[in-house]
Amino acid sequence: MKNLTKKIFTLVTCLLLVFSFCTPTYAYTENSDIAKGLYSTHYIFMDADSGQVLSQKDADEQISVASLTKMMTVLLAIENSSSLNDRITITDDMLDGLYEEEASVAGYTVGDTPTILDLCYATALPSAADAANALAIHVAGSYEAFYAMMNAKASSIGMNNSVFQSAHGLDRDGQHSTVRDMATLLRYGLQNATFKEIFSAHEYTTSPTINFPSGIQLEHTIWSSADVNGYQINGLLGGKTGYTGDAGRCLAYWANINDMNIIGVTQGAPSIPGFPSSNIKDAETALINLSAWHPKAVLTTSQAITNITYKSFMHTSNIAIKIDKDITLDLPDDVEVTITNDLAKSYEAKLYDQNIQANISFLVNDTQIYNRTITITLPKESNFFGRIILHLKNFLKG
Repeated sequence: MKNLTKKIFTLVTCLLLVFSFCTPTYAYTENSDIAKGLYSTHYIFMDADSGQVLSQKDADEQISVASLTKMMTVLLAIENSSSLNDRITITDDMLDGLYEEEASVAGYTVGDTPTILDLCYATALPSAADAANALAIHVAGSYEAFYAMMNAKASSIGMNNSVFQSAHGLDRDGQHSTVRDMATLLRYGLQNATFKEIFSAHEYTTSPTINFPSGIQLEHTIWSSADVNGYQINGLLGGKTGYTGDAGRCLAYWANINDMNIIGVTQGAPSIPGFPSSNIKDAETALINLSAWHPKAVLTTSQAITNITYKSFMHTSNIAIKIDKDITLDLPDDVEVTITNDLAKSYEAKLYDQNIQANISFLVNDTQIYNRTITITLPKESNFFGRIILHLKNFLKG
């Protein structure tokens, strides 16, 4: 019985409940700075799998994000369509005002009957506002109803600083987002295979239209801009460009570098002579800078986070606290991580099982770069006399 009690006290199960992340405000070292050489005024880079933020600047400032908005438009069209092969008839309302605002369009005309999938590709690849408007009206019946859907979806997935007032992202009063929210949107969207396939396509041909009997030839603005300007974006897998006067040149993308799945969102890149697509140039720069980073296992299931003392009526046990799954972080080659936690050194048995929350912090140069929260279940007092004493103590306390 004595040995069994000891075993119960030493079998502590560490359950991973949630993860969160904290963000560095500067690079670990100058040579490994992901943002070194960027033109963009706002940016965030994160691990798409863990959510670890690698670098950021003004990631929560409310800004215009231009056609990055269209990621939400396409996502809602996918999620709210019974079949992407259904056809939509283009109406005057879908095209109204777009040419006057000099919006990017695919070239649809009134009476065309593209499929929903055609419109998703046209919205994603050449950033066509006519296609985005058509999706909005088809999905929700009106622009206002679609904007309500956009804002409801944003709230539900943790985009806490975004308000949508258009399906296409042209500047509108009261419309704003943040680069962190756009990264959240992209990370969510990548869980949808159709979304991922659409935004990673280099080109696509639509079904026939009135003016294009062989279909509209669509090219992705990321790769067409990279090809024209000679930018090397090896590892970039897909994404969305954007531009308005208020937003500057924007880009949201995902990439695989050194076995790291990275999401990057940049905003505010200016139009620079010699660099006509400064947002794509920034992607090239960031991908090169990321080549100095690799995934590293910073805490494994075999390593004790800490040891705690657990006191019951009959026994005092030393318990090694461990995690149930290895933690891997993306780090520069020359960086070491320090691990801290907020657990107390000792705990006493209660009349009930105790679920203890523990925050594990991962630090580089005393700056927290990541945080993981676990729950540790400590067993209740099992000794009969010990439970009587605890009941008496509770009675005396009132």
